[in-house]
Amino acid sequence: MQGCFDALEKKYLQMVILGVYKNTEDPNSLIESYQFKFVYTPKGPQMHIASDRIPLLKNVTMGGIKSASMGLIRKLFLLMHNLGPLPSDISLTMKLFYYDAVTPPHYQPPGFKEGVAHIIHFEGDPVHVKLAEVSTSFHVFKLRITTEKDRMETLNEQSIFKEQEDNDGPQKKCVPGHAVAKKPKIKETSRKRRR
Repeated sequence: MQGCFDALEKKYLQMVILGVYKNTEDPNSLIESYQFKFVYTPKGPQMHIASDRIPLLKNVTMGGIKSASMGLIRKLFLLMHNLGPLPSDISLTMKLFYYDAVTPPHYQPPGFKEGVAHIIHFEGDPVHVKLAEVSTSFHVFKLRITTEKDRMETLNEQSIFKEQEDNDGPQKKCVPGHAVAKKPKIKETSRKRRR
């Protein structure tokens, strides 16, 4: 894990993927993943937990940010309790991706080795869940989870997301002066199982 901080301090790190996999001989065949992207600004590094970017808001109140952040955590907590369980025989992988323009050709941070494959695939049918989004004047925090379709079967969408709508009202987008945890979007990706 310390290697991530080394790459981050040197401004080489572009993205970290935390992946959960079952087959110890194929750590590129994931059943769940989390992506963290990094952008470097004069004010320091910024982390995005999603690949899409939206315009930043101005005049956001601390109360609005706190409320939206609590809503995001609440949704994540409820989602974790409602997803089907992960298999008991899983392993975790961490993959680092760098900015080619600034990273020395043979750089590897402490504790990491050069990867053998850049292709990551999912076992089964992946489902992408855009769980929540919190926008401030300085950054956008997005949470997106990719998991197997089978784990989503136990998920009761209405019970998880109704609470947030009741608390925030039926707001669909962020407006200046407010930070809102958006309603989640669930997208299925059809993909043939790799054999």
